[in-house]
Amino acid sequence: MTKIYTADGSYTLYDEDFGEHYHSLTCGALGETMQKHIIPAFNALAKDADELNILDICFGLGFNTLASISYAKQHYPRLKLNIFSPELNAALVKRLVSFSYPVEIKNIELIKSISERFIFEDERYSVTVAIGDARESLRDIDRKFDIVYQDAFSPAKNPRLWSSEYFSQISDLMSKKALITTYSRSMAVKIAMFNTGLGIYELEHDGIRSSTVAANFELSNLKKIDMLMKMKNSPNTKPLLDKDIDGKR
Repeated sequence: MTKIYTADGSYTLYDEDFGEHYHSLTCGALGETMQKHIIPAFNALAKDADELNILDICFGLGFNTLASISYAKQHYPRLKLNIFSPELNAALVKRLVSFSYPVEIKNIELIKSISERFIFEDERYSVTVAIGDARESLRDIDRKFDIVYQDAFSPAKNPRLWSSEYFSQISDLMSKKALITTYSRSMAVKIAMFNTGLGIYELEHDGIRSSTVAANFELSNLKKIDMLMKMKNSPNTKPLLDKDIDGKR
């Protein structure tokens, strides 16, 4: 694995199959993880919770999972986390013991367990990495999730994890008070999430590109997007559909 230096001093990798980096080089691997996923999700849900179920799409280098546990330990030490994460690349996961993680989220015991058995569990945190196609893995899930980290490779490279049908599947797995965080600002993605009944919010960051949060409850601290107006002003923008994606194969 060739480590690639990012703007905040943390490292990421480049995936040759998908033709993309696992993280934004300009935001920084750790910075993107914290600012676009962990902090907004925990700010919205962790304060009054005893336990949170998290769906991490996809595991990749494990930054979202590791950062969630690290952040919970620091700010919410009594909070229990259950994390489920599909991942297509088993060989990658098995090699993560040799990756250089930022000290802020480094967890040798967890990474070793995940790389060997795809499972980690102690008295407060459980992590399951399901190797295989994410859509197939989600069909077997019988729990509801409070947080969804929508962090798959981009719609251009991995469209089946951004389609209307995919977000309908995700919506069905969300608890009564749940949210999705994603780096994507795509209007087509926002429409796909909005069509499942979610409110769409813009998350602004100092010095880096904004990102998106979708929730089935009101988020008073974020700027809510008027999706009906946006859709009226962009009538030609349509969400991805499975039939169109499959037809291009």
